[in-house]
Amino acid sequence: MHKREIITTYCRFCLGFCGLKIEKKNDTIKVLGDKSNLNSKGYICRKGANIFNFYSRSKSRINDYFIKKNVVEKETFFKNLSTNLTKIIMKYGPNSVGVYFGSHAILDSSGIWSGMGFLKRISSNSFFTVGSIDNINKLYVAHEITRGANAGMSNRADIDNSDFCIIIGSNPDISNGHLYSNINFKKRHKQLLENGLKTLCIDPKLTDVAKRSSFYLNVKPNNDYIILSLFVKKLLEQIGDDVALKRLYITKEPHKLNRLKKAIQEVNISNTALSCDVSSTVLSDTIISFLESSKFSFISGTGVSFAKNGALTEWLLYILSALKGCFDVVGGNHLFGNVKNNKKKNFDNNYPSFHSKVVTKEKKVARENELPCSAFRDLVVDKKLKALIVLGGNPVSSFPSNINNELSHLDILVSLNTHNNQTVKLANYVCPVAGQLERADSTIYTSLHVSSGIQQDTEAVINSDETKIPSWKFFSHLGDLMGLDVVGLNRLTEDIDTKEVIDTIKGSKSRSFYKMSLPESSLACMPNLLPEILMSELENVFNFNSNVHLDKENIQPHTFTLICGRHRDFLNTSEAVENKLMKGNTVYMNPHDYNSYYNNESSNFEVTGLDTGNSIVSKIQLSSEIKRGCVWIPQSDEMKNISTLCCDKNVYKNTAMPVQTGFKVKIIQIIK
Repeated sequence: MHKREIITTYCRFCLGFCGLKIEKKNDTIKVLGDKSNLNSKGYICRKGANIFNFYSRSKSRINDYFIKKNVVEKETFFKNLSTNLTKIIMKYGPNSVGVYFGSHAILDSSGIWSGMGFLKRISSNSFFTVGSIDNINKLYVAHEITRGANAGMSNRADIDNSDFCIIIGSNPDISNGHLYSNINFKKRHKQLLENGLKTLCIDPKLTDVAKRSSFYLNVKPNNDYIILSLFVKKLLEQIGDDVALKRLYITKEPHKLNRLKKAIQEVNISNTALSCDVSSTVLSDTIISFLESSKFSFISGTGVSFAKNGALTEWLLYILSALKGCFDVVGGNHLFGNVKNNKKKNFDNNYPSFHSKVVTKEKKVARENELPCSAFRDLVVDKKLKALIVLGGNPVSSFPSNINNELSHLDILVSLNTHNNQTVKLANYVCPVAGQLERADSTIYTSLHVSSGIQQDTEAVINSDETKIPSWKFFSHLGDLMGLDVVGLNRLTEDIDTKEVIDTIKGSKSRSFYKMSLPESSLACMPNLLPEILMSELENVFNFNSNVHLDKENIQPHTFTLICGRHRDFLNTSEAVENKLMKGNTVYMNPHDYNSYYNNESSNFEVTGLDTGNSIVSKIQLSSEIKRGCVWIPQSDEMKNISTLCCDKNVYKNTAMPVQTGFKVKIIQIIK
């Protein structure tokens, strides 16, 4: 009789952090949801259920150390790399060496902490993260409306206590939330709808969330802010100036409210429906239901933050929340993170800058102490960046534009990853690292810096061979050979345990499993809901002397508006579950559009981004769920993929985040 062993841990595919039970019996391992986990209560998605196969049985798993495609011994790898990095630093300076922390790095506390420690020890400011591609616009808005209380604050919707919720540019059925845990959404959404909740889904793609929702507006991409401006206008008309002044915390500054009203005065149901290409009837019915509600919340995702006017859209959602009296209350939305413990008071406007002191040639700045990924190509071309270490990410499929040439021209490109991907193919140094189940871990880094609100710890639950090391050991051992105490424990890597590294992270010694309650996550300072910089943006987009008009644009043949999104099995630039749809580029197009421009012969298509001139080759999949005039191109395993079409010059000026949805592409059929 063989003993059955059950070990509890948690999943790190996303910020959902669902609890897992790993059942070991004989030579088999079964992955189950942990019903005792206070956060997930037994729920796991199909990616989490496949976690063991992903790390233990995948044919794409990296098992050896490589230098220029050749397998080498571990010590040879580190000696060669440390020697060459030292030469680069001596010749070009410390900023010539950078680290990119991808999504999997953010979910690896000891790994990202040690990587940051490595940059600090070599005095490099070349710090890149997935944040400047994925979410920085949302964090920027939070920074502005909280007067810099914390640049890492993000919003969480208390949908369980709402009676009306706007779901915009988000598909929580798949994502499990954006910057916070919003797991098991499908089941929760159905139950809440049965109990009286009404939801409005704003999305150019008819997702399952949209199909379930009470109202659906299949908006033309990048026009969400127009719809929300109309909602703000109608709500202001309903509540009156006195209530609005109080709820916006500007009772002594009525000129600010007048300025807001003037900026959106021309918006009405008719021109909004025309501009956004939505039904005026549905729009009108939705506004009536919204105005009748008392507990309003909103959920926004990458469909918002990727857009040209994404920061405006995010900000207007907060304005709606405040005007409904639902900002920072039960049933509304809460900003949460490491907020300074100040009593509510009026702060002056001399709050800390959001931006990094490091400014690129094109004046691109990201958040404090971080370089924007959209500046990567220029830094390489200008020979300011000579070496890049990539931890848990895949710049080929995430950085804007075609950066393959620039990656190939780096003196050193190191990939620390569990699996092969496009960036690994270009790397001249490849280091195999331990996967989720193979390393001890904690959510302490995300709790402190990404505001997940969830804290958990885990031991390693599966033994890996000695070749695959926790990623912190890469940075620490590299430091040993370069004379650097990366971890700060004044000991060699071989004498340090992973848990000791985690304990060096600020606040981690007092950690335990913990889920923040809504009152604990509430705002601790008087918000500045009408910051000058965002008010000016709103005025500019509605300035009829500019290039932005409230009318319907002409559609050019073969030209479409691209919308973002991903397959449900593709997460954090990794194929978590085998899916043949992700093999090669696929354009999802409305059948009406296809029949209007193309013949029925099966062939490949050339897709060209009009901002970049870059092209990819793709097949086409017909889908009536895609809005006419739009195409959806999810991420793929190709060297030239959807990111190739994005332009690293077309960025939001205040964060340098590239526009990744709502831009134009031209699609030409390749006739054999």
